[in-house]
Amino acid sequence: MLDAVSSALSWSFFQQYRPLLLNKDDNPMCCGRFIQSQIRSLPDYLRPAFTLLAWTVNFLSLLTERGLFCRLAPDARARVIARWEKLPGPTRDFTLFYKVLVVYHLFSCPDGRGSA
Repeated sequence: MLDAVSSALSWSFFQQYRPLLLNKDDNPMCCGRFIQSQIRSLPDYLRPAFTLLAWTVNFLSLLTERGLFCRLAPDARARVIARWEKLPGPTRDFTLFYKVLVVYHLFSCPDGRGSA
């Protein structure tokens, strides 16, 4: 579940910020691998909470979009993310975590291989 939510969030933010790049050669798969490596490097005590938050975020979209977040169309994901970013609390911080990692990857990994 965490991988599916991570992939959906990464892809959404990658598509949002990629037009700002001068080097258009970056690959969303490289960005996804970079983010997955960052998640794997989280301390052990954070992983269960992070996984629980991914489950919560995935199922919250059932209330508004009638589908799991990881299976929504890109425009529906954008609406969900926009709502989450306005809410105080863990969903806003969860999306901010992904946004920061995607932007960091796009602007700091000139080799395009996902290694910073």
